[in-house]
Amino acid sequence: MQGNPLENNVNKNLKAFSILAFKFSFIYTLLFILFLPFHQPLLPNIEHFLSPLIEPLISWIGNAILGLQAPWTVRLESDSSGLYIFGGLLLFIAMTATFIWTFLERNNNNYTALRNWFRTGLSYFLAMHLLGYSFNKIFKVQFFLPEPNTLYTPVGQLSHDLLFWTSMGSSYSYTVFSGLIELIPALLLLFRRTRLLGALISFGLMANVLMLNIGFDISVKVFSAFLLVVSWIIISPDAGRLYRFFILQKSTQNKENQLAFKSNAQKYSYHLSKTFIISLLFLNALLPYFQTGVYNDDQAPRPYLHGAYEIQHFVINGDTLAPTIDNKTRWRRVFVHRRGYFIIQNMQDKLKDFKLLVDKNNQQLYLTDYDSIQYKLQFKYQEGDSLLSIRGSLKNNRIEFIAKQLNLS
Repeated sequence: MQGNPLENNVNKNLKAFSILAFKFSFIYTLLFILFLPFHQPLLPNIEHFLSPLIEPLISWIGNAILGLQAPWTVRLESDSSGLYIFGGLLLFIAMTATFIWTFLERNNNNYTALRNWFRTGLSYFLAMHLLGYSFNKIFKVQFFLPEPNTLYTPVGQLSHDLLFWTSMGSSYSYTVFSGLIELIPALLLLFRRTRLLGALISFGLMANVLMLNIGFDISVKVFSAFLLVVSWIIISPDAGRLYRFFILQKSTQNKENQLAFKSNAQKYSYHLSKTFIISLLFLNALLPYFQTGVYNDDQAPRPYLHGAYEIQHFVINGDTLAPTIDNKTRWRRVFVHRRGYFIIQNMQDKLKDFKLLVDKNNQQLYLTDYDSIQYKLQFKYQEGDSLLSIRGSLKNNRIEFIAKQLNLS
Protein backbone atom coordinates (compact mmCIF):
# COMPACT_ATOMS: atom_id res chain seq x y z
CA MET A 1 0.00 0.00 0.00
CA GLN A 2 1.32 3.39 -1.01
CA GLY A 3 -0.86 5.34 1.42
CA ASN A 4 -2.49 8.72 1.01
CA PRO A 5 -0.72 10.72 -1.79
CA LEU A 6 -1.40 14.01 0.02
CA GLU A 7 0.05 12.67 3.26
CA ASN A 8 3.09 11.31 1.40
CA ASN A 9 3.64 14.70 -0.22
CA VAL A 10 3.41 16.47 3.14
CA ASN A 11 5.89 14.04 4.69
CA LYS A 12 8.25 14.56 1.74
CA ASN A 13 8.09 18.35 2.15
CA LEU A 14 8.60 18.08 5.90
CA LYS A 15 11.67 15.91 5.33
CA ALA A 16 13.09 18.41 2.85
CA PHE A 17 12.47 21.28 5.27
CA SER A 18 14.05 19.29 8.09
CA ILE A 19 17.20 18.78 6.01
CA LEU A 20 17.40 22.50 5.16
CA ALA A 21 16.88 23.44 8.81
CA PHE A 22 19.65 21.07 9.84
CA LYS A 23 22.10 22.50 7.30
CA PHE A 24 21.32 26.07 8.36
CA SER A 25 21.57 25.39 12.09
CA PHE A 26 24.77 23.39 11.57
CA ILE A 27 26.49 26.26 9.74
CA TYR A 28 25.14 29.04 11.96
CA THR A 29 25.97 27.48 15.32
CA LEU A 30 29.40 26.28 14.18
CA LEU A 31 30.39 29.78 13.00
CA PHE A 32 28.94 31.41 16.12
CA ILE A 33 30.93 29.09 18.38
CA LEU A 34 34.15 29.60 16.41
CA PHE A 35 34.02 33.41 16.32
CA LEU A 36 32.49 34.41 19.66
CA PRO A 37 34.89 34.68 22.65
CA PHE A 38 34.12 32.13 25.40
CA HIS A 39 37.36 32.20 27.46
CA GLN A 40 37.41 28.65 28.79
CA PRO A 41 40.39 27.77 31.05
CA LEU A 42 41.49 24.64 29.14
CA LEU A 43 40.37 25.46 25.61
CA PRO A 44 42.42 27.39 23.02
CA ASN A 45 41.11 30.86 22.19
CA ILE A 46 40.40 30.20 18.52
CA GLU A 47 38.20 33.28 18.38
CA HIS A 48 41.25 35.38 19.31
CA PHE A 49 42.56 34.69 15.81
CA LEU A 50 39.21 34.56 13.96
CA SER A 51 37.46 37.63 15.38
CA PRO A 52 39.91 40.16 13.84
CA LEU A 53 39.13 38.65 10.43
CA ILE A 54 35.43 39.54 10.64
CA GLU A 55 35.62 42.82 12.58
CA PRO A 56 36.62 45.02 9.57
CA LEU A 57 33.49 43.80 7.75
CA ILE A 58 31.38 44.49 10.84
CA SER A 59 32.87 47.98 11.05
CA TRP A 60 32.02 48.65 7.40
CA ILE A 61 28.43 47.41 7.79
CA GLY A 62 27.92 49.53 10.91
CA ASN A 63 29.37 52.71 9.40
CA ALA A 64 28.50 52.52 5.70
CA ILE A 65 25.21 50.59 5.69
CA LEU A 66 23.64 51.15 9.13
CA GLY A 67 25.09 54.62 9.64
CA LEU A 68 25.95 54.08 13.29
CA GLN A 69 27.36 57.14 15.01
CA ALA A 70 30.74 56.85 16.73
CA PRO A 71 31.67 55.69 19.23
CA TRP A 72 30.27 52.19 18.98
CA THR A 73 31.89 48.85 19.79
CA VAL A 74 33.00 46.76 16.83
CA ARG A 75 34.47 43.96 18.95
CA LEU A 76 32.51 40.75 19.47
CA GLU A 77 31.85 41.17 23.17
CA SER A 78 28.83 40.95 25.41
CA ASP A 79 25.80 42.60 23.74
CA SER A 80 27.95 45.05 21.80
CA SER A 81 26.74 46.68 18.58
CA GLY A 82 29.32 44.61 16.76
CA LEU A 83 27.90 41.40 18.19
CA TYR A 84 24.37 42.25 17.03
CA ILE A 85 25.67 43.05 13.54
CA PHE A 86 27.65 39.79 13.58
CA GLY A 87 24.48 37.85 14.44
CA GLY A 88 22.65 39.37 11.47
CA LEU A 89 25.64 38.80 9.21
CA LEU A 90 25.73 35.14 10.24
CA LEU A 91 22.09 34.76 9.18
CA PHE A 92 23.00 35.89 5.67
CA ILE A 93 26.15 33.72 5.55
CA ALA A 94 24.35 30.63 6.86
CA MET A 95 21.44 31.01 4.41
CA THR A 96 23.85 31.50 1.49
CA ALA A 97 26.00 28.53 2.51
CA THR A 98 22.87 26.36 2.94
CA PHE A 99 21.75 27.22 -0.59
CA ILE A 100 25.20 26.44 -2.02
CA TRP A 101 25.40 23.17 -0.07
CA THR A 102 21.98 22.08 -1.38
CA PHE A 103 22.78 23.14 -4.93
CA LEU A 104 26.09 21.27 -5.09
CA GLU A 105 24.95 17.98 -3.56
CA ARG A 106 23.32 15.30 -5.67
CA ASN A 107 21.40 12.49 -4.02
CA ASN A 108 23.13 12.36 -0.66
CA ASN A 109 20.26 13.18 1.69
CA ASN A 110 21.29 10.84 4.47
CA TYR A 111 22.61 13.00 7.30
CA THR A 112 21.94 10.59 10.14
CA ALA A 113 25.55 10.23 11.23
CA LEU A 114 26.33 13.94 10.89
CA ARG A 115 23.17 14.85 12.77
CA ASN A 116 24.06 12.51 15.61
CA TRP A 117 27.57 13.94 15.88
CA PHE A 118 26.21 17.49 15.67
CA ARG A 119 23.66 16.85 18.40
CA THR A 120 26.27 15.19 20.60
CA GLY A 121 28.70 18.04 20.08
CA LEU A 122 26.10 20.67 20.96
CA SER A 123 25.11 18.67 24.03
CA TYR A 124 28.69 18.71 25.29
CA PHE A 125 29.02 22.40 24.42
CA LEU A 126 25.86 23.27 26.36
CA ALA A 127 26.90 21.04 29.26
CA MET A 128 30.29 22.79 29.39
CA HIS A 129 28.68 26.20 29.88
CA LEU A 130 26.08 24.91 32.32
CA LEU A 131 28.86 23.34 34.38
CA GLY A 132 30.69 26.67 34.42
CA TYR A 133 27.61 28.65 35.45
CA SER A 134 26.66 25.98 37.97
CA PHE A 135 29.96 25.95 39.86
CA ASN A 136 30.13 29.75 39.66
CA LYS A 137 26.94 29.79 41.71
CA ILE A 138 27.72 26.84 43.99
CA PHE A 139 31.04 28.45 44.96
CA LYS A 140 29.37 31.88 45.21
CA VAL A 141 31.45 33.56 42.52
CA GLN A 142 28.80 34.70 40.05
CA PHE A 143 26.44 36.15 42.66
CA PHE A 144 29.01 37.34 45.17
CA LEU A 145 28.35 38.91 48.55
CA PRO A 146 27.36 42.57 47.98
CA GLU A 147 30.15 45.08 48.47
CA PRO A 148 29.89 47.57 51.39
CA ASN A 149 29.11 50.57 49.17
CA THR A 150 26.30 48.63 47.44
CA LEU A 151 24.69 47.70 50.76
CA TYR A 152 24.54 51.37 51.76
CA THR A 153 23.39 52.73 48.40
CA PRO A 154 19.65 53.66 48.32
CA VAL A 155 17.66 51.20 46.22
CA GLY A 156 16.47 53.98 43.92
CA GLN A 157 20.04 54.69 42.88
CA LEU A 158 20.85 51.09 41.92
CA SER A 159 20.66 49.98 38.31
CA HIS A 160 18.42 47.04 37.47
CA ASP A 161 21.29 44.61 36.98
CA LEU A 162 23.09 45.64 40.18
CA LEU A 163 19.83 45.41 42.11
CA PHE A 164 19.31 41.85 40.87
CA TRP A 165 22.94 40.89 41.51
CA THR A 166 22.75 42.31 45.05
CA SER A 167 19.55 40.45 45.87
CA MET A 168 20.92 37.15 44.61
CA GLY A 169 24.31 37.64 46.24
CA SER A 170 22.79 38.31 49.66
CA SER A 171 21.44 34.73 49.86
CA TYR A 172 23.97 31.91 50.07
CA SER A 173 21.40 29.10 50.16
CA TYR A 174 19.41 30.20 47.11
CA THR A 175 22.55 30.90 45.08
CA VAL A 176 23.83 27.37 45.77
CA PHE A 177 20.38 25.94 45.01
CA SER A 178 20.25 27.73 41.65
CA GLY A 179 23.70 26.32 40.86
CA LEU A 180 22.57 22.78 41.63
CA ILE A 181 19.54 23.26 39.37
CA GLU A 182 21.94 24.05 36.50
CA LEU A 183 24.22 21.15 37.40
CA ILE A 184 21.42 18.59 36.92
CA PRO A 185 20.77 19.22 33.19
CA ALA A 186 24.52 19.52 32.58
CA LEU A 187 24.96 15.96 33.85
CA LEU A 188 21.93 14.67 31.94
CA LEU A 189 23.22 16.13 28.66
CA LEU A 190 26.37 14.03 28.83
CA PHE A 191 24.57 10.69 28.32
CA ARG A 192 22.45 9.52 25.39
CA ARG A 193 19.62 8.04 27.46
CA THR A 194 19.09 11.24 29.48
CA ARG A 195 20.07 13.82 26.83
CA LEU A 196 16.52 14.75 25.87
CA LEU A 197 15.49 15.32 29.49
CA GLY A 198 18.61 17.42 30.04
CA ALA A 199 17.85 19.52 26.96
CA LEU A 200 14.24 20.07 28.05
CA ILE A 201 15.35 21.27 31.49
CA SER A 202 18.06 23.41 29.88
CA PHE A 203 15.49 25.01 27.56
CA GLY A 204 13.35 26.04 30.53
CA LEU A 205 16.38 27.31 32.44
CA MET A 206 17.77 29.32 29.53
CA ALA A 207 14.35 30.82 28.76
CA ASN A 208 14.22 32.07 32.34
CA VAL A 209 17.83 33.33 32.17
CA LEU A 210 17.14 35.18 28.91
CA MET A 211 14.10 36.93 30.39
CA LEU A 212 16.11 37.86 33.51
CA ASN A 213 18.81 39.35 31.29
CA ILE A 214 16.25 41.30 29.28
CA GLY A 215 14.14 42.35 32.27
CA PHE A 216 17.08 43.47 34.41
CA ASP A 217 19.19 44.69 31.44
CA ILE A 218 22.04 42.26 32.17
CA SER A 219 24.58 42.29 29.36
CA VAL A 220 24.63 38.65 28.23
CA LYS A 221 21.37 38.65 26.30
CA VAL A 222 22.81 37.46 22.98
CA PHE A 223 24.74 34.56 24.46
CA SER A 224 21.86 33.39 26.68
CA ALA A 225 19.59 33.53 23.60
CA PHE A 226 22.15 31.43 21.71
CA LEU A 227 22.23 28.80 24.47
CA LEU A 228 18.41 28.74 24.37
CA VAL A 229 18.57 28.04 20.61
CA VAL A 230 21.19 25.33 21.20
CA SER A 231 18.83 23.67 23.70
CA TRP A 232 16.06 23.67 21.11
CA ILE A 233 18.33 22.22 18.40
CA ILE A 234 19.12 19.31 20.72
CA ILE A 235 15.40 18.83 21.41
CA SER A 236 14.19 19.25 17.81
CA PRO A 237 14.81 15.67 16.54
CA ASP A 238 12.39 14.47 19.24
CA ALA A 239 9.84 17.29 18.84
CA GLY A 240 7.44 15.01 16.95
CA ARG A 241 7.61 12.32 19.64
CA LEU A 242 7.07 14.88 22.38
CA TYR A 243 4.01 16.30 20.58
CA ARG A 244 2.61 12.81 20.03
CA PHE A 245 3.13 11.82 23.68
CA PHE A 246 2.13 15.00 25.56
CA ILE A 247 -0.48 16.53 23.22
CA LEU A 248 -1.99 13.60 21.35
CA GLN A 249 -1.41 11.29 24.35
CA LYS A 250 -0.29 8.44 22.13
CA SER A 251 2.49 5.96 22.65
CA THR A 252 5.85 6.74 21.11
CA GLN A 253 9.15 4.99 20.49
CA ASN A 254 12.72 6.24 20.53
CA LYS A 255 14.01 6.09 16.98
CA GLU A 256 17.55 7.16 17.78
CA ASN A 257 20.09 4.69 16.47
CA GLN A 258 21.74 2.66 19.17
CA LEU A 259 25.50 2.44 19.23
CA ALA A 260 26.81 -0.74 17.62
CA PHE A 261 30.41 -1.79 18.21
CA LYS A 262 32.23 -4.13 15.86
CA SER A 263 34.58 -5.32 18.58
CA ASN A 264 35.26 -5.05 22.29
CA ALA A 265 38.30 -2.90 21.52
CA GLN A 266 36.09 -0.38 19.73
CA LYS A 267 33.65 -0.41 22.64
CA TYR A 268 36.37 0.17 25.24
CA SER A 269 37.92 2.89 23.09
CA TYR A 270 34.56 4.70 22.89
CA HIS A 271 33.94 4.58 26.65
CA LEU A 272 37.53 5.62 27.40
CA SER A 273 37.24 8.61 25.04
CA LYS A 274 33.92 9.65 26.54
CA THR A 275 35.30 9.38 30.08
CA PHE A 276 38.26 11.53 29.06
CA ILE A 277 36.04 14.23 27.51
CA ILE A 278 33.68 14.35 30.49
CA SER A 279 36.65 14.55 32.87
CA LEU A 280 38.06 17.38 30.78
CA LEU A 281 34.75 19.28 30.99
CA PHE A 282 34.69 18.99 34.78
CA LEU A 283 38.36 19.97 35.06
CA ASN A 284 37.68 22.96 32.80
CA ALA A 285 34.86 24.10 35.09
CA LEU A 286 36.67 23.42 38.38
CA LEU A 287 40.22 24.48 37.52
CA PRO A 288 39.81 28.14 38.63
CA TYR A 289 38.72 26.98 42.09
CA PHE A 290 41.52 24.42 42.34
CA GLN A 291 43.99 27.19 41.56
CA THR A 292 42.63 29.68 44.12
CA GLY A 293 41.56 27.18 46.77
CA VAL A 294 38.38 29.23 47.34
CA TYR A 295 35.15 27.21 47.34
CA ASN A 296 32.93 29.82 48.96
CA ASP A 297 33.61 33.36 47.85
CA ASP A 298 31.67 34.71 50.84
CA GLN A 299 34.48 33.35 53.03
CA ALA A 300 37.32 34.44 50.74
CA PRO A 301 39.89 36.79 52.33
CA ARG A 302 39.12 40.48 51.91
CA PRO A 303 41.79 43.19 51.65
CA TYR A 304 42.97 45.16 54.65
CA LEU A 305 40.45 47.84 55.79
CA HIS A 306 37.71 46.32 53.60
CA GLY A 307 34.31 47.43 54.84
CA ALA A 308 31.93 50.34 55.46
CA TYR A 309 32.72 53.16 57.92
CA GLU A 310 30.24 55.62 59.45
CA ILE A 311 31.89 59.02 59.95
CA GLN A 312 31.50 60.28 63.51
CA HIS A 313 33.71 63.36 63.38
CA PHE A 314 34.52 65.29 60.19
CA VAL A 315 36.77 68.34 59.76
CA ILE A 316 37.47 70.12 56.47
CA ASN A 317 39.88 73.03 56.20
CA GLY A 318 39.81 73.42 59.97
CA ASP A 319 35.98 73.55 60.24
CA THR A 320 34.08 70.80 62.06
CA LEU A 321 30.90 70.00 60.12
CA ALA A 322 27.71 68.72 61.70
CA PRO A 323 26.01 65.68 60.10
CA THR A 324 23.07 67.61 58.60
CA ILE A 325 21.31 66.31 55.52
CA ASP A 326 21.63 69.62 53.63
CA ASN A 327 25.41 69.79 54.01
CA LYS A 328 26.85 68.74 50.65
CA THR A 329 30.46 69.10 51.81
CA ARG A 330 30.33 66.72 54.75
CA TRP A 331 30.82 62.99 54.23
CA ARG A 332 28.46 60.41 55.69
CA ARG A 333 30.37 57.18 55.07
CA VAL A 334 33.48 55.86 53.37
CA PHE A 335 33.95 52.39 51.90
CA VAL A 336 36.90 50.19 51.01
CA HIS A 337 36.02 47.93 48.06
CA ARG A 338 37.61 44.50 47.61
CA ARG A 339 38.72 45.41 44.07
CA GLY A 340 40.86 48.31 45.31
CA TYR A 341 38.57 51.34 45.48
CA PHE A 342 38.06 54.02 48.13
CA ILE A 343 34.48 55.28 47.91
CA ILE A 344 33.04 58.41 49.55
CA GLN A 345 29.32 58.86 50.29
CA ASN A 346 28.12 62.38 51.12
CA MET A 347 25.07 63.40 53.17
CA GLN A 348 22.86 63.21 50.05
CA ASP A 349 24.08 59.63 49.42
CA LYS A 350 26.03 60.61 46.31
CA LEU A 351 29.06 58.39 45.72
CA LYS A 352 32.57 59.25 44.51
CA ASP A 353 35.24 56.61 44.01
CA PHE A 354 39.04 56.64 43.82
CA LYS A 355 41.49 53.93 42.90
CA LEU A 356 43.07 52.81 46.17
CA LEU A 357 46.50 51.54 47.16
CA VAL A 358 47.09 50.76 50.85
CA ASP A 359 50.57 50.89 52.38
CA LYS A 360 49.87 49.07 55.62
CA ASN A 361 53.42 49.29 56.97
CA ASN A 362 53.66 53.08 56.64
CA GLN A 363 49.92 53.61 57.25
CA GLN A 364 49.43 55.51 54.01
CA LEU A 365 46.48 55.56 51.62
CA TYR A 366 47.16 56.46 47.99
CA LEU A 367 44.02 57.64 46.19
CA THR A 368 44.00 58.20 42.41
CA ASP A 369 41.13 59.99 40.64
CA TYR A 370 40.00 59.74 37.02
CA ASP A 371 42.43 62.50 36.04
CA SER A 372 45.32 60.31 37.29
CA ILE A 373 46.04 62.72 40.15
CA GLN A 374 47.28 60.88 43.23
CA TYR A 375 46.57 61.94 46.82
CA LYS A 376 48.38 60.64 49.88
CA LEU A 377 46.48 60.32 53.16
CA GLN A 378 47.69 59.24 56.56
CA PHE A 379 45.52 56.68 58.34
CA LYS A 380 45.36 54.94 61.67
CA TYR A 381 43.15 51.93 62.35
CA GLN A 382 42.29 50.72 65.85
CA GLU A 383 41.24 47.12 65.34
CA GLY A 384 39.85 46.63 68.84
CA ASP A 385 37.42 49.55 68.55
CA SER A 386 37.06 49.29 64.74
CA LEU A 387 37.90 52.99 64.47
CA LEU A 388 39.50 54.46 61.36
CA SER A 389 41.06 57.91 61.51
CA ILE A 390 42.33 59.65 58.36
CA ARG A 391 43.98 62.99 57.70
CA GLY A 392 45.51 64.61 54.64
CA SER A 393 44.71 66.69 51.55
CA LEU A 394 42.18 65.72 48.91
CA LYS A 395 40.98 67.88 46.00
CA ASN A 396 42.69 70.99 47.49
CA ASN A 397 40.92 70.45 50.83
CA ARG A 398 42.52 69.46 54.11
CA ILE A 399 40.39 66.74 55.66
CA GLU A 400 40.38 64.90 58.95
CA PHE A 401 37.81 62.43 60.19
CA ILE A 402 37.15 59.56 62.52
CA ALA A 403 34.86 56.74 61.39
CA LYS A 404 33.60 53.54 62.97
CA GLN A 405 33.40 50.33 60.98
CA LEU A 406 29.88 49.03 60.43
CA ASN A 407 28.77 45.43 60.81
CA LEU A 408 27.89 44.37 57.26
CA SER A 409 26.03 41.24 58.33
